[in-house]
Parts: sequence; structure tokens; C-alpha cells
Amino acid sequence: VPLLYRARRSAIIGDPNQLRHITEMKREEEANLAREAGAEDLLPEWSYVKRSLYDRTEEALADRGEKPILLRRHYRSHPAVIGFSNERFYQGRLRPMRKAEDFSVPEEWRGLRWFNVEGAVPSGIRSAYNDREIEAIVRLLGTWATEGMLGSEGLSIGVVTPFRAQEERIREKAEAQEWWRELENQLGEVPATIGTIHRYQGDERDLMIFSPVVAPGMKKYTERWVAETEQLLNVAITRARASLQVVGHLDRCRRAGGDLGAFAHHVSETEVRKEFE
Repeated sequence: VPLLYRARRSAIIGDPNQLRHITEMKREEEANLAREAGAEDLLPEWSYVKRSLYDRTEEALADRGEKPILLRRHYRSHPAVIGFSNERFYQGRLRPMRKAEDFSVPEEWRGLRWFNVEGAVPSGIRSAYNDREIEAIVRLLGTWATEGMLGSEGLSIGVVTPFRAQEERIREKAEAQEWWRELENQLGEVPATIGTIHRYQGDERDLMIFSPVVAPGMKKYTERWVAETEQLLNVAITRARASLQVVGHLDRCRRAGGDLGAFAHHVSETEVRKEFE
């Protein structure tokens, strides 16, 4: 607010289809502060916990009969990678500006692919993980190491997942591989970045592996969170420039419904799908 108060004009840049801001303030704490300041009537519109600056800006424009300006030209991703998000979250309004041949990634790895891995999620755990997906992901990274892609100059690789436990276990298993340790010593840094979707907000890689974790054994409310939180899936998909490799239980993701179910159907019908042997 002080920044806007001092500005003659301002431009608010954001994307409501990406992850929202994260705050440690509880709603009860915010309500108490508002009550003490005599500002309870402002909370519905100005709640820091529930509302973002983008939300307020969009509403202010609507009050004037205007809409946000959409930057239609999309320069990051391979057309096959951005295709689902473009239709599902942006109503087909984005214009992919890069062609498949513009990317330096080997042709057989460009675009979108789903490796079907029918694993399971253990019961009685706080943060979900899926050992079959972890094994498959590390094998895929090992394949890229053998092909000279992992650690290649000018080629960035990442692994993204909704769950911290999955992130930690993928990293632990990858770091135990001899080829990983050799590349790390050679490069002076890790050959691939492994992180949660929240960690990847605003970031990107040439090749991305997405591990949804959804499988038999996952709690229903956890599965719904992954399947129906559209910003979560959109960020996971759109971190990839040239290549998005999904490693997960295809049928279970389809049956999860929501955005994840639609994405799984999209890959099944329009893109290459391989069983992971």
C-alpha cells in the first residue's frame, strides 16, 4: 500500500493460474489485528491471508469495466508441453512462439511423454511418496547421464513433485548413484535440480520430470488436493522448456478427476505414452 500510495501509475504483473502467495499468518491472527485496529470492515477486500495484490487489482479493473492485459505470446515451452495448460487454464488464448526444432534437446526427448509406473503410496505417512516412481525417475536420470545429456553444458534438467517426502527420497536415491557423484564432482554442482512445485514457482528447466505420486494408498483428500488444485498442476507442467516427462500411475491419475485427470487423458490421447519396463 505505501508503494502504491507514492506511485502516479503502477503496473501489477502476475498470473492467477500460478501458485498464490504463502503467508505464515493465521486467519484468526489477522482477524484479531483488524479488530484491534478497527478495520474489520476492510478484511473482505484487503485480507492479506486470503487476497493477493493481483486479486485486488483485477477487481479494481472490473469496477471500471476493464480486464487485465494478457501477454499472449508464449516463448518458454515446446508446443506439446504448453498445449494442455493453454487449453485448460488459458482458454486457448496463448500463442506458442517456439517451434519443436528450436530446442537443442535431442529430438526423441522433445515434447511430452508419460512413463506409466503403477506404484503405491504407503499408508500412515504425513507426506506422500511413491517408491516405484522414485526408482523409475532415477533410472531415467541415469539414462540421460549415459547419453551425455545430464550434466551437458547449456542443458538444464529438473525433477518436480508436489510432495516434500518424494523430493527428499528422489534426491537421496540419486545421490547414492555413482554416475551422480561423478557428475557432481566434475561440474562442481548437482547435475539436476530436485524440488517441490512450490520451490519451482518462477523457475524453468530444459528437461523436466514430473512425479505426481498419485497411486493406490494415497488418502482421498490428498489425492483431491493434487488433482483439483489447478495452480499446482499448471506450475508443474509449465516449468519445462523443451521436454516434460511424466512418471506416474496413468490410470490412477485419470481416475483422480479434476485437472490431473484431464491432463492424464490428454497425454493418453494426444502424446506419446510408454510403459516403463
